[in-house]
Formats: sequence, C-alpha cells, structure tokens
Amino acid sequence: MRFNDAAVGFVFILIAAAMIAMTFSFSAFPGQQYGPSLFPRILGAGIIGCSALLIVRGLRERAAGG
Repeated sequence: MRFNDAAVGFVFILIAAAMIAMTFSFSAFPGQQYGPSLFPRILGAGIIGCSALLIVRGLRERAAGG
C-alpha cells in the first residue's frame, strides 16, 4: 500500500464535496435547463467515486497485510 491510500481518498472526497458545494452559488442562465454548475458537479461526483474506490483498495491492502 502506498502512502495510506484510504487517507488520501478521504481527503479527495472532502475536496470534491467542497467543490460541489461551491457550485450551488453559481447563477443559472435564463432559459437553460442546466447552467455552469453542471460540469463541476459531474467532475466532483467522478472524483468522489474514484476516491471511494481508492479507500476500498487501501483498506483491502491493509487487511491483507500489504
């Protein structure tokens, strides 16, 4: 296991959650179903998903004694 993958994954989840929270202050474009907050939210969700996988992998390696 590299430098505590679970801890790094948790930090990235916090960063992505903060990024998603910041998008709620973006103003919407009139007449549009989606605005400038859509892409950062998609990226944040992807980062959270990858970070969760990193946490699971780190915990499995630690349990296996790696």
